[in-house]
Amino acid sequence: MLSNERYDELKRRLERFRRLDETVDEAEAGALLERTCEGEEVTDQGGVTIHWRGSYGGQWYIADFGCEPKQYAERNRELRAVLESLPVPEAVPLP
Repeated sequence: MLSNERYDELKRRLERFRRLDETVDEAEAGALLERTCEGEEVTDQGGVTIHWRGSYGGQWYIADFGCEPKQYAERNRELRAVLESLPVPEAVPLP
């Protein structure tokens, strides 16, 4: 569980992703989750999906950490830092 202060900080850190042109509505989100990488691809790097809900409907931001890893390195570092700041168990790599 997050305190009100930590939740406000999380919203602030994620706000820039909500405003990107890459944000999609719910109808487009499913198709993006099914897509495969194009161009340089690093497999099994995971990703993150963020869903904002409100009176406007919903917005989704989907980041695949394996697609274009050099181009999106800064974005991936920032999103990983957000994930690491959350009180969730550490990911366990597949064998």
